[in-house]
Amino acid sequence: MPQLRVLTVGELKEKWLTTFIEVYSAKLKHFSDLEIVAIKPYKEARGQIEDKLKKESEAILKQVSDGDLLVLCDLRGTALTSPQLAEKLE
Repeated sequence: MPQLRVLTVGELKEKWLTTFIEVYSAKLKHFSDLEIVAIKPYKEARGQIEDKLKKESEAILKQVSDGDLLVLCDLRGTALTSPQLAEKLE
């Protein structure tokens, strides 16, 4: 069974987000294992956002193995419907 790992920077504390994860985890359990991995956010000094981004990016990439399909979720990215995402994951 394929495994999906969702990497996040910081803990998922928002109620709506944890509910979303619970609902989709239940839907996905017949097709894939789901693992949520929280990466500890880097505490940057004032004005050093580039250093923060670099350190967090390095921590994320340490969690990615050769052969993994990496999908980045970004507000500036292309929006996908659930069927479109499922097609990409196939």
